[in-house]
Amino acid sequence: MNGPPKRLRVCMIAYYLPPVHSGAGRQAMTLAGQLRDRCDIFFLTARHDKSPPTEQRNGISIYRLAGLGHGVFFAFTFNLRLAWRLFCERNRYELVHAHGYPPFYFLSLAVLRLLNKPNLQKISMVGIDDPLGLFVGRLGPLRRWAHQNISVIIAPSQKARQLCEQAPSPWNSRVLKIPNGVDTDRFHPATNKEKHALREEFGLSSTQLIALFVGIVSSRKGVDDLLRAWAETVQAVPESHLLLAGPLVYQPAFVVDVKKLADELGIASRVSFLGEREDVDVLMRCADVFCLASKNEGMPNVLLEASSSGLPIVAYDSAGVADIVVDGETGFRVPIGSVVALAEAISRILSDAELRHRMSERARDRACRSFSIASVANRYYTLYQNLLHD
Repeated sequence: MNGPPKRLRVCMIAYYLPPVHSGAGRQAMTLAGQLRDRCDIFFLTARHDKSPPTEQRNGISIYRLAGLGHGVFFAFTFNLRLAWRLFCERNRYELVHAHGYPPFYFLSLAVLRLLNKPNLQKISMVGIDDPLGLFVGRLGPLRRWAHQNISVIIAPSQKARQLCEQAPSPWNSRVLKIPNGVDTDRFHPATNKEKHALREEFGLSSTQLIALFVGIVSSRKGVDDLLRAWAETVQAVPESHLLLAGPLVYQPAFVVDVKKLADELGIASRVSFLGEREDVDVLMRCADVFCLASKNEGMPNVLLEASSSGLPIVAYDSAGVADIVVDGETGFRVPIGSVVALAEAISRILSDAELRHRMSERARDRACRSFSIASVANRYYTLYQNLLHD
């Protein structure tokens, strides 16, 4: 009589994990939470702040390894510790899953080669930790050598996969596309009654049309472009208001500049800077459209969350966006840097209730069919099994 399936032992690596803000880190924790009933998972990460060196989150152990000094030296000494920890913990895991490519990760890959441990590297941002991005610069040759030790490269988007396939053999033969996943139970559309009640809690009028941005308030996320587009939007849709939710501490000078820009554009009263929030799912249920003017991505988690929440999306057409937003059906993709096109697309959705409703239904349906975290976790579990049985 067969017993229960064997639990797989997995070490996950992420350079950033909550509470440090990172889309890759949040996605890693979400995936681990979905897999914990079938896998024994622990995390190795860098200790960037005063978070405890050892922590349990939802039944998952997290070990934060401190580097020395700052900047490059911190990253280097962290990876020395990471490589040593992987060696010392070698009997605790069967497989390593790296979310992104931590600085100097080639040191750890050398250890994994010595131990003959299968491992995955998931690309977190196009142009940064895909093979073509990694192979440039002074460390390029070392990274190129170390990449031979990666069993599978995970490309979350079609753009990431295309870049991997452009890399020289043998890396282009080890690429598998698996998208990011979203918790479709947590992120779900609101009924009209619920939306009105939530808006009252936030001091918003039920007659206002609400646009939402969630992410680090930074230049890469294009918040300045979004504000310029918003200045045009409020002219076309006077009853609209923009909510900006996300950390304000990573680029403080930029935050000062964009708040000044809002004043100069005359839209300060039509924009709310909410700071970092834990209730992003609730904010999504308050909104009518989601906006993202990011210039570089891997596969934006916030767009998956917005789609699952039934929000039409307007976004710059950066990497990963085309995988989520079906142009004209679940939202609009506009050329990167085109503030005019951004404003026109936002205004079009906000001024057309029928279009919003149609896009909302299609966005939710697509998120549930293609990006549920349960289905994504199943794909990873099957991949883990295949790697361990090869």
